[in-house]
Amino acid sequence: MTVADLLARDRYAARLGVVLVAAEDHRIVLELDVEDRHHDRFGRLSTGMLFSLADCAMSLASNADGTAVAVTAHLVRPPNGPVPSRLRAEATPLASAGGPAVTWQVLVRDGATVVAIFTGTTLKIS
Repeated sequence: MTVADLLARDRYAARLGVVLVAAEDHRIVLELDVEDRHHDRFGRLSTGMLFSLADCAMSLASNADGTAVAVTAHLVRPPNGPVPSRLRAEATPLASAGGPAVTWQVLVRDGATVVAIFTGTTLKIS
């Protein structure tokens, strides 16, 4: 199954508005046009939405060549700036000991500005 097929089956990602930009050799790039539904009650970007976007990128990257499950995930979010109109999330592997566990980094950007840093570890199960 291709990365595009995996994303097409992800109903939550579809409801968020996630779009696949690139899928190449353990690198996934997603974009999302920010809408009012992606804001929290204060009008800022929802941290949950940022986490979901980054988690989707890691999931696609880690499941591109088999089945993997997330075992850890962590999001760091710098102080709020202006609400962007489009976000880009790029997932790349940070570390792998050659075994079934891989640690990923996902940078979520508004243009050149990093708005969230996500790290997670997945475990390949098939």
